[in-house]
Amino acid sequence: MSEERQERCDKCRFWESLDDETKNGHCRRYAPSPFLYDVNRGLEELGEDYEGHQAWWPITEPCDWCGEFVPLETRAADVFLRGQR
Repeated sequence: MSEERQERCDKCRFWESLDDETKNGHCRRYAPSPFLYDVNRGLEELGEDYEGHQAWWPITEPCDWCGEFVPLETRAADVFLRGQR
């Protein structure tokens, strides 16, 4: 029987919930990433008019995980020091 992963997005210092309906959130570990798409096709499913490029934070589910996990209670100074090792 597998255990539920504890190092997951919704328990990470860098994750921000988007809304209660989807339960998804943004990973804000790094600056937004550029995203290019075909302007002729657009992104109608988002219901907005885009000009061909945007920069977005990755959208993740609460149970997703990565190798950059930092617990919620970690202080900002400790995050910086962790990256210096």
